[in-house]
Amino acid sequence: MKRTIFIFLASMVSYSGLKAQCDEFPPLKEGTFWEWTIYDKKGKEAGKTMQEVIAYNKTADGYELTLNVQHQDKKDEKCPPMEMTMTCRNGAIYMDMKNFVPAEYLSGEEGEATIKVEGDNLSYPVDMKAGDLLPDASIKVSLNEMMNMTINIRNRKVEGQETITTPAGTFDCYVISQTSETKMVITMAFDSKDWYVPGIGSVKSESYKKGKLQSYSLLTRFEKK
Repeated sequence: MKRTIFIFLASMVSYSGLKAQCDEFPPLKEGTFWEWTIYDKKGKEAGKTMQEVIAYNKTADGYELTLNVQHQDKKDEKCPPMEMTMTCRNGAIYMDMKNFVPAEYLSGEEGEATIKVEGDNLSYPVDMKAGDLLPDASIKVSLNEMMNMTINIRNRKVEGQETITTPAGTFDCYVISQTSETKMVITMAFDSKDWYVPGIGSVKSESYKKGKLQSYSLLTRFEKK
């Protein structure tokens, strides 16, 4: 089953001191749940992504979350769940870049594949504002030291702030634009825009190719414990 590649951005907090950055909002406790619904360019449902906090650990300068993430296609078939991490430290939130890799590529076939993952996680400075350029991110996945996949996310910019409404509620968002590039046998690139909420994450995402909308996602459920 082919996984729908979907960018989700987990929670970030505001800050006026290094430790307070992770404590300003109530922690995302075990059981906190997100559901994003993905739509094609015609507005037809193409799948879902579900994410749940399964572990919360406080650290010296913030916290680390373990997330259970599962993808579902338009026929309601689910990929095997994956565990990922989100960390708050040193003035930024860091997201696990494995979320951008198709689930079947990470799991291999019948458990026989040797998989190596390396790269720089996606980060969100806690003091972002309109006009800021955000750090690039990348991930390289090697399968049996032969097949390679590289994903780069670049040209990340905070375009401004907007208030939008999704099935999960009404949110004040930062609007972040970026370009994603996937290299395997060929190179594919697309532009995207995300509506990001401190303490929640992405509530809307749009993907474009040559300026034309290809797909979009909305936060359709959010349950905070």
